[in-house]
Amino acid sequence: MINTLFLWATLIILALLIEMGAPGLFYFLSLAIGSSGAAVLSYLNFDITTQLAGCLVISLLALIVLRYAVSRDSTNALATNTHALIGQKTLVIEQIAPDKPGLVKIYGDTWLAREKNNHDVAIGEEVTIIDIQGCHLIVRRG
Repeated sequence: MINTLFLWATLIILALLIEMGAPGLFYFLSLAIGSSGAAVLSYLNFDITTQLAGCLVISLLALIVLRYAVSRDSTNALATNTHALIGQKTLVIEQIAPDKPGLVKIYGDTWLAREKNNHDVAIGEEVTIIDIQGCHLIVRRG
């Protein structure tokens, strides 16, 4: 019992150290959680086969739960960089024509802009940014 308990404790510490070196994947955190379960099985005098099976099953369950928690959380992440521009309103500073992009200014930056349906948009009209394609903002009136 003492030898396997020491083995599981060592594996827990190693897995946590490796996870700290490469955060975000949760493979080693899951292994540490599974090893903790196996350590409990070792303490309760289960044989090594049961301990290994327990470590594997608990590690897989921990990985699934951690991945679900992270993927669910990332859908509510804040938009950053250019993605933060989508949905913002701005004014046209150079006319947008079907055959020629115009200019809009937002947050102090000037961007090339095209109207979504290839309509003319006059200087001074308010537009909403709906997409970004390359270095062009795709806008719609209003």
